[in-house]
Amino acid sequence: MAGQTIVPRSLVNPVGQTDKISKATSAVNESLDNTRDWLLAKIKQIPVNVAVVNGVYVNRNRYEYQISIPDLEAIVYELNLELDRIPDDVVVGQAVAAYQNGTGLAVLNLANISDDYTRNLTQILLSDPYQRRVALVGARVFEEMVGFQGSFGTELARILRGAVQDGLNPSDVTDTIASRFDISKSRAATIARTEITGALRRGRWDEAQDANE
Repeated sequence: MAGQTIVPRSLVNPVGQTDKISKATSAVNESLDNTRDWLLAKIKQIPVNVAVVNGVYVNRNRYEYQISIPDLEAIVYELNLELDRIPDDVVVGQAVAAYQNGTGLAVLNLANISDDYTRNLTQILLSDPYQRRVALVGARVFEEMVGFQGSFGTELARILRGAVQDGLNPSDVTDTIASRFDISKSRAATIARTEITGALRRGRWDEAQDANE
C-alpha cells in the first residue's frame, strides 16, 4: 500500500548535505591557505629599495622590487602550479555522492507513494544511463573548479605584476593578496554549496523523470 512522500526532518540541514559541503570546503580552504602562505613568503623574499618620488604637492615613496621580469614570471608560473593543487577531486566526489543520495531519496519516495514503482537502487546505480548522468555531474563540477582556479590565478598575477610595475608598498601588496584569498575561499564555498545541493536535487529529478517514462 502506498504511503506519503518522505520529507526532510531537519530544519538546520534540510537537504542533508552539510557534511559533504563542509568536507569539500575544508579541503579547498586548507589548500588555499597553503598557497597563500607560500605566495606571501615568496613576496617577502624579494629585495626592495625605497626611493622618494617628488610629487607636485607631496613626496611619496616608490618601492623598487629587485627582481627581473623572468624571475617574476617564474613566480607566477609556480603560483598557477600551486593553485592546480586545489583538491577539486574532493568537491567532485562530494557532488557525485550527493547525486547518488538524491537518486536514493527519489527511489524511497517513489516506492513509498506508488505500488507500481519497482525500480531497484542497486540496478539503477549500475545502469548505463545513471553512469552517464553522474559522469556529467562530475564534469560540470570539475569545470567550475578549473574556472575558479584559472580566474583566481589571473587575478593574483595581475596584482603581482602591478606591484612591481607601480612600485607599491610591499605591506599593502601582501594585505591585498591576503584579502583576495579570503574572498576566494568564500567563492569556493559558494561553488561547493551550489554544486553539491544542485547535484542532490538533480539526482532526485532525474530518477523521477525516468520513473515517468
